Amino acid sequence: MTELSVALDIRSYNARLVGLVAKKKVNEAVEVFGELRVENIMPDVFTCVRL
Repeated sequence: MTELSVALDIRSYNARLVGLVAKKKVNEAVEVFGELRVENIMPDVFTCVRL
């Protein structure tokens, strides 16, 4: 999403995770979780519950 100059925050990532898990795309959800580390964004309690 950075190519669109949109700064994602933890809420944006949590929303992505909810959608991916709901569609049973677990591998993609794990990749998104990995993006948090790359972007230096700390997961919150909601992030952990989503996975």
